[in-house]
Amino acid sequence: PPPPPPPPPPKPPPPPPPPGPPAAPAIELLSASPCPFAQKPRILLAELALPHTVTEISLYSGPKPAWFLDANPAGQVPVLLLHDGAPKPQVVPESDAI
Repeated sequence: PPPPPPPPPPKPPPPPPPPGPPAAPAIELLSASPCPFAQKPRILLAELALPHTVTEISLYSGPKPAWFLDANPAGQVPVLLLHDGAPKPQVVPESDAI
């Protein structure tokens, strides 16, 4: 009998996918649930279906964290942080500006 045929050569890997749009910045909302001004950006982000995280800041239990005061020296909420890969995030500290 004749020898078996050799196995087929391996298939080449698929080409890489085409580059897509740049990734959107990660959105972090610094907020306090009881604050009515902080509710506006929560509603906006939900209505626009933008992925985001919410970090609660206590308004009444002692001093605010230093990292929060670095983002907004006024110590008020809401603050929107746009993490776009830069060393420091872009900071939007007013509900009307958000």
